[in-house]
Amino acid sequence: VGGGSPVILRDMPNVLRVGVVARYDDRVATIMERERIDRGRAEKTMAARNQARAHYFKRILDIDNPDMPELFHLVINVSDVDLEYAADIVIGASTALNEGRLAAKLKAVS
Repeated sequence: VGGGSPVILRDMPNVLRVGVVARYDDRVATIMERERIDRGRAEKTMAARNQARAHYFKRILDIDNPDMPELFHLVINVSDVDLEYAADIVIGASTALNEGRLAAKLKAVS
C-alpha cells in the first residue's frame, strides 16, 4: 500500500489502479485499533508514515503528491463507502478495464 504501484505499473494495460482514502480521524482510529496505541502516538505514527511515503515518491518516482487522483482509475473514500460496496466497485472497474471501458495506461504525471 502506497509503494508507488500506480506509477511503477502504469504501462501494464491489465492493471487497475485504485486509490483508497479516508478522513483523518478515521485513519487515526484505525491505527489506534490495529496497533493498540493511544491517539497521540497514532497521530505521530501516521504523520511519520505520510512523510516517509511522500519522500519515497519524490526521491524514487519524482512524484510530488502520491495521492493525486490522476494516478488512479478511481479513488474510493472508505470513510463514506461501505467496504463491501467498495469491493463491488473495484470488481466492476476491473471488469470495465478488461472490456476496454477504462484507459489502460497512465499518462505521464509528475
